[in-house]
Amino acid sequence: MIARLALAASMFALPAAAMAQSADTRPCITPEQNEAVTAYVMPSLATEMARKCAPSLGQGSYLVSNAQRLSQKWQAGADRAWPTARNVVTKLAGIPLAPGSSGDGFAKMVLAPALAGKIAFELDAQACAVTDRLLRQLEPLPASNLASVLATLLEVGAANQSQIPYRVCREQAD
Repeated sequence: MIARLALAASMFALPAAAMAQSADTRPCITPEQNEAVTAYVMPSLATEMARKCAPSLGQGSYLVSNAQRLSQKWQAGADRAWPTARNVVTKLAGIPLAPGSSGDGFAKMVLAPALAGKIAFELDAQACAVTDRLLRQLEPLPASNLASVLATLLEVGAANQSQIPYRVCREQAD
C-alpha cells in the first residue's frame, strides 16, 4: 500500500513526456474536484512555497512571515476537501483508498506535502515575487474563495500544461 501511495505522489512529479503524450489523453476531473484538490494542498503549499522562496524574498516578505499562520487557517478547508481529493487520487492513480483505512490516513498525510513540494520546486525568484504579491492581495478572502480562485487559475493552466496529470472538464468527467 505504501509503495502504491508513493507511486501516486510521484506521478505528479514525472516529466511531461512520461505523463501523457498529448493533453487529450489526460483524464478529466470536474471543476469541483479540481477545487477540492487545490483546497487540500493549500496548507502544505503555503509552507513549502515559503521554504523555497525565503532565500529570494527574505524573512520579512508576506509569504514567508505568514506561511505558518496561513497553513493553520486553511487546514480546516483541507480536511473538508480530503474526501473529494481522495476520490481524485483514486481515479488518477488507480489506488483504492477506503475512508478511514490506514492507507487513507497515510495518503492524506503524505500526498499534500509531496504535491506542494513539487509545485514549490518549480518556482524561481520571479515566480516567488509574484506569488508573494498575489497572496498578499488574495489572502483576505475566505479559504474556500481562495481555493476557488486558485483552482480556476490551475484550470486555465492545466489546459496547456501537459505536466499537470489531468484536465478540468466542464462536461461529465471521465
